[in-house]
Amino acid sequence: MIPLIFLTSISTTEALFAHIGPYFRKLNMDESQEMARICGTLQFPSSQSPPFITPNFIEHLRTRVAKYPWAVSISLNGKNKLGGALISPYHVLTAAHGFLLYTSYYTKCSARGYKGMSEVKELDVSYGGVCIRGVDRKLPNHPFCTQPDVMRNKIRSVRVDVDFGRQHCNKGHDWAIVELEERVNFTEKVRPICLPYAGMKIGELLQVAGWGRTYVMSDSSPLLHEATMVHAPHCPRPENDFFPSKAPDMLCAVSQNTTDYWAPRTCHGDSGSGMQQRDADGRARLIALTSFGTPGCPADELARFTKIEPYLSEICQETGICYTLPDSTLSNNIPFRGKL
Repeated sequence: MIPLIFLTSISTTEALFAHIGPYFRKLNMDESQEMARICGTLQFPSSQSPPFITPNFIEHLRTRVAKYPWAVSISLNGKNKLGGALISPYHVLTAAHGFLLYTSYYTKCSARGYKGMSEVKELDVSYGGVCIRGVDRKLPNHPFCTQPDVMRNKIRSVRVDVDFGRQHCNKGHDWAIVELEERVNFTEKVRPICLPYAGMKIGELLQVAGWGRTYVMSDSSPLLHEATMVHAPHCPRPENDFFPSKAPDMLCAVSQNTTDYWAPRTCHGDSGSGMQQRDADGRARLIALTSFGTPGCPADELARFTKIEPYLSEICQETGICYTLPDSTLSNNIPFRGKL
């Protein structure tokens, strides 16, 4: 079967993205600047305290969405498959590896193409809540998720960095842009996260929120979970980890306690989830996207993430979101600046 893929007008050897679906709608300069104004901010309801100081644990869970109003779940039949981060009313950043058709997976992958629109259209994009589903007899449940509290959207189009598959999944480029079918209305529960600036310093502690497994023997929970990870610039791999860790766009991180099996960390299903840090003024910035980690998500897992900074020009070019580039005040149609 030939997958339904629309490539850019340039040749496939030079293409930056594989296009699944129609061409993107782009933000204009005013809309891009509006994203710069509102991105990464929290708007807690006046009747509630922020979840990190509330005394009630249930309220802590229920108001968790206020800490991650840009968190996205891409799911199939109620089960989370990928995470993502909302960056505009139309666009979500996520992992490229969720859109390939693989013939082999281990270390160096092989793929025969990309998923077609018929498969992509089956996916739900959920945001604005912490529970992506309620009670389901066929799937794992959570006592705090008796009903879903998310908004749902569909995918109109996807752009996948072709170098991820072309370089056999082991030289970075694990990122993609999803365009949503319907425009997202921003509220106190739904906000875009800020993109990083070029040369931005990465802190020691970074946060990831998603709907993946909390450990390898569990299944994905319907409840949003969060993990604070420690930036590991030297990428120390466990002995059983033979996956790449030196790609130019790769960021490595470990759990806060690498000897504690229950320490929060990323695992299966967290792929594509945003890794963030906060500015001095409290704004959240998207530093990286969850890519992969040590097989089995052990306590000493080395998790890999795809940095956003190297792709700011491509994001600007495809979406019109250009506010972190130096000349974004002049034009949203800046020339392409090349890859890593």
